[in-house]
Amino acid sequence: MKKILKKLSCALLAAAMVCAMTPLAASAAINYSKTRIVYMPTSGKDLGYDEISISNIPAKQNILKSNVKVVSGGSVIALDSFGSSSFKSTTEAFRKGAKPYTHSDHFYNIGFAVKKPGTGKISFKVGNKTYTSTIKVLRYVNPLKSVSITGVKGNLAGKFKSSGHNAFRYANKAQKNAVMKCTAANGWKITGVSFNNNRTHTQYSTNYNAPNSGASSSTLRIGNLSAKQSAYISFTLRNTKNGAVQYCTLNMN
Repeated sequence: MKKILKKLSCALLAAAMVCAMTPLAASAAINYSKTRIVYMPTSGKDLGYDEISISNIPAKQNILKSNVKVVSGGSVIALDSFGSSSFKSTTEAFRKGAKPYTHSDHFYNIGFAVKKPGTGKISFKVGNKTYTSTIKVLRYVNPLKSVSITGVKGNLAGKFKSSGHNAFRYANKAQKNAVMKCTAANGWKITGVSFNNNRTHTQYSTNYNAPNSGASSSTLRIGNLSAKQSAYISFTLRNTKNGAVQYCTLNMN
């Protein structure tokens, strides 16, 4: 009798574990950001833009534009765009009897504008289930401590004091083998830097693409600079506490 009860209790425990795991598996079927943290692009009233990417949706289900809504925080965020795409891939083996493997998926992107710091929520529907993504909008901060370019006086990081977009005029003499150096502010890591020379149509860049990677400082050789140089410079940084990304761009003209 004890053996029967023991087997029965084991069976019930196994069944309970399966039941407990099933909802988790179902909820993990669709990939999307349940919480997304975004920084304002400036300390002023300029709008910023970001998006929610959704993937791993069951083949016979889709998302309709009419089922995408801002359910709270309408003064903080606003819907901006809605896009979709799909792909199908097939892999075949040379071994006899091996069946080809086919994988397909379709993706959706919900673009939204950020209007001011605060919290908003966006909902979308897949089949009969509604999903919600919480958007936390933070005040603009300057993620760069220093930026220097050969032949340019001063610390260009000050250009990002109140905005992630700015410009300055380069009227210096020609520079050979110029170098650009940048250092992240405390709590930030550099994940990408690029220098696009508009005169020679060449690009110099470095990226740190591994998950949770980044550098405290970065040095980039940017070739030769001519008088009245024109260039487009971009920096991508990640906040080490919340994982949010901040973009900074600087036009040299």
